[in-house]
Amino acid sequence: MSWYSSLFLPNNYAQVLNTFPIVLSGAVPTHPSPRLAATTRRIPRAAKLRSGRSTTTSYGYMKRHTFKFGENSRRLDVSDYDLGEGVVPTVVYNDLAQFTHGTASTATAGYPVTQKERIALGNLDLYAMDTFKAGQRWTLMAGLRATWNTNPVNQHGLFARPAGSFLDMGHSIEQPLNQAIQTNVRSLFPGTPLFSWQPRASAAYKLSDKMALHAGGGVFNDIIPAQIADLGATNAPYAPVFVGGINGQVGGVGIAPGVTNSAVDATAAANRSFQTAFSAGTATPYAVNLNTFPAAS
Repeated sequence: MSWYSSLFLPNNYAQVLNTFPIVLSGAVPTHPSPRLAATTRRIPRAAKLRSGRSTTTSYGYMKRHTFKFGENSRRLDVSDYDLGEGVVPTVVYNDLAQFTHGTASTATAGYPVTQKERIALGNLDLYAMDTFKAGQRWTLMAGLRATWNTNPVNQHGLFARPAGSFLDMGHSIEQPLNQAIQTNVRSLFPGTPLFSWQPRASAAYKLSDKMALHAGGGVFNDIIPAQIADLGATNAPYAPVFVGGINGQVGGVGIAPGVTNSAVDATAAANRSFQTAFSAGTATPYAVNLNTFPAAS
C-alpha cells in the first residue's frame, strides 16, 4: 500500500487571491510587461493518491513442464485537484493602449462546481504460463493473461459526456444542452471490455553453456490512465470556461473585477446565465466544447 500527496498552494491562499485577484499578462514592445501572480493561475493543482496492489502466484511442476498461475490486482483512489486550474481569471492585453486604459483583450475564467473530485480505478490480472523443455537445447514458453480494467469512476458522480454519439447530435442552437449532454455520470466511458486478452510466446535455444538465443513476442495491456478522467470532469456544465473582453465571447471591457463593465465580472455573469438555462432545460446561446468518450478499447 502507498499514499502520496502533493498540494501546490501558498500558505494563505485567500490572502493571495485578495492581493492578486487576476493574472495579468500581455506583450508590449515599448512597455514593460507585467505578469502579476502568475502562479495563482495554476493553483490549487495537485493530486492525492492512495494505491494498493496484491499479487498471488502458485507453481506446479510436471516432468518437463513448469506451470505458473497467478493474479495481480491494483486499486487506485485519486483526489483530483486539476479542476482548480483556471479559477483565477487570466486577463490579457495586446497593446499599450489597452494596458493604459485598463482594457482587457480577453479575460478567461473557469467555474468548476468543485475543485476536488475523487476518482477510483483498478484492474485484475489472471494469468497462466507454461515453460516446456522440448530438448536439451530448446525451451519453449507460452502464456495467456486476461485483464479486467475497471471503468474510471467519479465518486461524486460529476462526469459529463454527450448523450449518445456526437455525430448523431442535432447541433442546433435551439436544442437544450441538458438534452445533448448526459450529466451525473459516475463512469467515464459508456463501456469497457470485460477482458483484455494478452497472449505471449517465446523460444530459447542454448548455443553453449554460456550463450543462448531467446526471442518471442506478445500483447501487453496496462491500466487506464487516471488523468483521462480530467476530460470527463471538465465537461460542461460542471467546469465551464468563459472568455470575456473585447475579443471574448461574453462581453466586458475592464481588466479588473468589480469595475464598471468588467470583463472578469462578465464571465461570472455568463456562468450564472448558463447554469440557470442548463438547469431549466432551455436553449442556451453558448457554443460548448465537449470531450467525447467512445467505448474504451
